[in-house]
Amino acid sequence: GDAAARVLAEAPISEPAFLPRDAAHGTPAWLFVGSNSPSDSAAAPSRKRKTAANSDAAPASDPPRGSRSALAGRTEHTDHVACSGTWHHQLSGRKTWYLRPFDRASAWRGDPPPDVGTARRARLEFSSSGEDERGPRRRLVIETQEGDVLAVDTGAWWHETALPSSPSMSASLAREFFLAEEHGGAAGAEDAARRAEAFTNVDGLYAKRFVAAGEIVCTQEDFEDGGPNVGRSGNPNCAVAEIDDEDED
Repeated sequence: GDAAARVLAEAPISEPAFLPRDAAHGTPAWLFVGSNSPSDSAAAPSRKRKTAANSDAAPASDPPRGSRSALAGRTEHTDHVACSGTWHHQLSGRKTWYLRPFDRASAWRGDPPPDVGTARRARLEFSSSGEDERGPRRRLVIETQEGDVLAVDTGAWWHETALPSSPSMSASLAREFFLAEEHGGAAGAEDAARRAEAFTNVDGLYAKRFVAAGEIVCTQEDFEDGGPNVGRSGNPNCAVAEIDDEDED
């Protein structure tokens, strides 16, 4: 709380003017700092610093499509958040965002998610990690420069970022916001913001596809020789048991 307050006191803006006046903000603030200088002999991992939580960023082995000199951050993901969205103010340098809708996000309220392919004057690319029966998904490519503010619901949009090669360090400030119209009024938005202060993000092991009831998820062969097809966790929520088959001859 105190660290975030000091950061916001020195920031050019603490609340962007485009948000409604009755929107509420959570106490935490994030400061993202990274460098991808052309003079670097090797691309160093971008650093992601938080004033209210431990960093969960990790350099990707293969940067997003585009310039091969781009320094990739955390791979494409969505966030487990309760806010209406997050705004990111680019304080210095540049950052490239890659965005596509998360089809099953509750934010769409049963309506089809937006088709980014219809965005006018937008830069698009095919997502190598987002495919379905129709083929690769397109995603927006947005480059934020010093002074830009980007607002996005990171729970409803798949996203990843990269730092273009630049002599300037990239630094951006982010805060969660809560819209009154989505939380039953201004008092509800303030209450939601307070509850969200005890926040966390969720990293874990996930299935890459839907699993039908009764389907065999894995077999003994999947665990042999290191089990490359089965995820492992230091804090598992399940265990493997050997069960006798009474029908077996």
